[in-house]
Amino acid sequence: MSTVISNDSGFLPRVETATYSMRNRDDEFGTLVRRIRPFQEKLVNHLIYTRVRTLSGLRVFMKNHVFAVWDFMSLTKALQQQITCMSVPWVPSEDENSARLINEIVLGEETDEVPGGGYMSHYTLYLKAMDEIGADKGPVLAFEKAIREGIPVEQALAPLDIAENTKLFVLSTLKTAMEGRSHEIASSLMLAREDLIPIMFDRVLKEMDSRAAPGVRAVKTMRSLDEKLPRSLRKALAGFRPMARSFAANHPDPREFFRLYLARHVHLDGEEHGPMGQRLVSQLCGDDADKWQEATDTARTALKARIDMWDGVLDLIATEAEMVGGYRAGWGNAAGDDDGGTVTSRKGGWSSSESVERT
Repeated sequence: MSTVISNDSGFLPRVETATYSMRNRDDEFGTLVRRIRPFQEKLVNHLIYTRVRTLSGLRVFMKNHVFAVWDFMSLTKALQQQITCMSVPWVPSEDENSARLINEIVLGEETDEVPGGGYMSHYTLYLKAMDEIGADKGPVLAFEKAIREGIPVEQALAPLDIAENTKLFVLSTLKTAMEGRSHEIASSLMLAREDLIPIMFDRVLKEMDSRAAPGVRAVKTMRSLDEKLPRSLRKALAGFRPMARSFAANHPDPREFFRLYLARHVHLDGEEHGPMGQRLVSQLCGDDADKWQEATDTARTALKARIDMWDGVLDLIATEAEMVGGYRAGWGNAAGDDDGGTVTSRKGGWSSSESVERT
């Protein structure tokens, strides 16, 4: 899990990246983490995380961020194709330990279990969360349709109403997926993570819940109590639980999938896929110094592309604020109402003049 420490912003806690705690390791992986530290710090301290405070800002963010959710799966499948046998006739993998790790990651990301039975990719789960928030799925669905029809990625991206830096981010990721070697793809996949997004989403979700209708707040409280009460109290309140569940059944959570995506993102990325990814990178690089340098370079490229993407989205959020007269769009319902407050844009992203450690 990521380690939360203090932050001067007052809005979000500062977060150390999931891999940052490995910086003191006296091995190649520890050296890699130390070398990419300046890039990871820029990413986790980007102002984007303090600007998504409103429903309108969240919609702009999700409209762009969904492309990162999509191309994460492209990296994952590219790595699976290189490490495992995906063709017929089948032959066993030459690296069965790495094959196991990537297959487990694919299983969780592409077909995760969802409440009530059934399975769903995190991409599909994110689309459902966008529906709940009222975010525009039009661009990503048009992109998906174009890809299914065999249209080249660059051509499919060109007409979309998203940040130009989001398009560049997708192209950068796919270049790694299509041209990179397995250790480079693994490095991009596992070391350019989104450690602050779960915390940002959780904060926004709490804000939305606090402004929700009393019935929605009551249902959330009932569910929370039902999950957290000690066993002794659950038994004492056994007669209350059917009534609470009946009330909840008739008042569905308007942000069920948003909540579920957040929970799965935190659990899988922090508790399972993060440690798996560290092992995967280490196994694929082995004792080859050239591979470790290439993994470092690829991680830097991926982190810089993510920082640039956040810069572009930050500008769009500021533009959205100006379009509504400098006021924040409200949280009351899917349409949103103005509720006062201003949003300013100040990038916290990449500077080409900045020096970083390199061997």
